[in-house]
Amino acid sequence: MKNIGMVLQSTFPPDIRVEKETRTLLKAGYNVFLLAKYNEGQRKEKNIEGVRVRRVNIAGCFLRKLQSLRFFLTFTHPLWRREIEKFVSDFNIEILHLHDLPLVKTGMGVARRKNLPIIVDLHENYPAALQVWNKGAKGLRRIGNNILFNYQRWIKYEREICRKVDKIIVAVDEMKERLVKTHEISPKKIAVISNTEDLEFVKSAKLDKSVVKKYKDRFIISYIGGFGPHRGINTAIKGIVYVKRQIPDALLLLVGKGGKFIEEQIRNLTKENNLEDNVEVLAWQPFNKVYSYMYVSTIGIVPHNKNEHTDHTIPHKLFQYMVVGKPVLVSSCKPLKRVVEETNSGLVFEAGDEKDLADKIIDLYNNENLRKELGKNGKKAVQRRYNWRIEAKKLINLYRQLGNYHRRKKI
Repeated sequence: MKNIGMVLQSTFPPDIRVEKETRTLLKAGYNVFLLAKYNEGQRKEKNIEGVRVRRVNIAGCFLRKLQSLRFFLTFTHPLWRREIEKFVSDFNIEILHLHDLPLVKTGMGVARRKNLPIIVDLHENYPAALQVWNKGAKGLRRIGNNILFNYQRWIKYEREICRKVDKIIVAVDEMKERLVKTHEISPKKIAVISNTEDLEFVKSAKLDKSVVKKYKDRFIISYIGGFGPHRGINTAIKGIVYVKRQIPDALLLLVGKGGKFIEEQIRNLTKENNLEDNVEVLAWQPFNKVYSYMYVSTIGIVPHNKNEHTDHTIPHKLFQYMVVGKPVLVSSCKPLKRVVEETNSGLVFEAGDEKDLADKIIDLYNNENLRKELGKNGKKAVQRRYNWRIEAKKLINLYRQLGNYHRRKKI
């Protein structure tokens, strides 16, 4: 079984997790095909580093909008179903690897008709994530969201598909424990393949000298990633109010993007607190520049708000900071706290508490030796355990087990 068909509800690239998985599978001798969402300006089909990518246009006409509404009501999407069927047929797909919860039922229907084994790759706790993402909705939109994104409906759907698919991939132990306890899924069915970083992230990185020159004289507290409502960016900005009183040259460097409302909120909060000289927001940067911004950082922060969503996933940026040798400051979300305390690679502050965040930053500022020790510990932990080389072996082993099981099943 060599032809793997991945289905991704979002656009590609970028998606760091999917990119690492596809590279690993290609290197192991598999053929990888990817069906993803079309974005304006992208080619409908393209070979990207050995992966044959086909894109689906789901935007536009009224009929497509009706199909999207049907999806939210039934968890099946007719347009995606047709595209998956054609995708499977055109590329002789032998294993279907479905990323994230929404399209699993649609893909599962195709896979069952074709007698294909199914892997579902749950990047996060999707029912809980929907609650977080739609928390700010108002008026009629809020009423609609309460119906379409109802937590109990999505939990029921998650339980149904987890019991029916062949294998489940999750990003953290906490998510595995949740599925075992809440949905009574066998632990043997679930593989934890975390969002660790490839050690080549540093070895192959090129330092942008202009970035180094611009920030060399500042105490840089950086956050690199999405600006979603669960990310705790507001907590970080409010914390800088306290930090700048003792560290006038401190700079909270926010590199990434978010929705229009979130970005406007960040700008307003910065202005209201007179932090224009202590908070800088940069647009999303190419992945090859991420290393440079981490390199100039004194501290890397992951200030996520604590909730059912953030307690069951972990961001790539944590391990990226660690492999670069930077001390990290993370909130008390379960996976973040567990990894940082276990590896002694940083400090933990109480999620949502800007004063505690500020106190921890000031502690690190006043103790250079501690910063060096924590950074060294983090780098060592990544080299020994928390790296993609180890996770890649788990992924290949999962595929081999699934192939053997499905062959026996046919016999």
